[in-house]
Amino acid sequence: MRPLHFLTQIGVWRQSAAAILPLLFLALSLLAGCRPIQPEPSSSPAITATTAQASDHIALLPTESGVTAEIESPSGIGSAILNFAGSPLPSTVTLRLHLQGLESLSIDNGAVTLEIAITSMAPYTTHQTIRPVAAASSQPIDPHDPAWAQVEIVSARGATPQIPVEDGYIDVTLPSGFVNEAQRTLDIRWVDFYR
Repeated sequence: MRPLHFLTQIGVWRQSAAAILPLLFLALSLLAGCRPIQPEPSSSPAITATTAQASDHIALLPTESGVTAEIESPSGIGSAILNFAGSPLPSTVTLRLHLQGLESLSIDNGAVTLEIAITSMAPYTTHQTIRPVAAASSQPIDPHDPAWAQVEIVSARGATPQIPVEDGYIDVTLPSGFVNEAQRTLDIRWVDFYR
């Protein structure tokens, strides 16, 4: 009788193993793809943003080549300081302004002040001037000047960009080298529409 009992136990074991083996293989497959999670070493510099008004908000978003400072300003008039403390410095700095217009944007890096304005009527022309700190007046620049900032009105719904910007933003990509070893702080001031 003992041999039959032993054979019965083997049959039960085989049925249990047949039910458990697929689960065991699944668990092992999942574990084989796992690895310890290590934080990526930070390749982006330490950047701080401070706004003058509590209602304004800046989110710093890393990009492949730099950073986008996404600026929300409910009143449409405000200012902020961006400080780039770490290394390496970003090669691209973009200001994403959630404003309905841009009658005045002033960006001072301590050596020069770049001033940008977009006309409120079609064709929404961008005007830019630059003023070295020691200079008494600003000089107009054109798109061929290396100090020219790339400006784009972006409509979030894919509509034709226009002012007032209803559901979108204005991207301002600063000229290459505007943030550098000697100029690590940006003093930014904006006005959507003069009142």
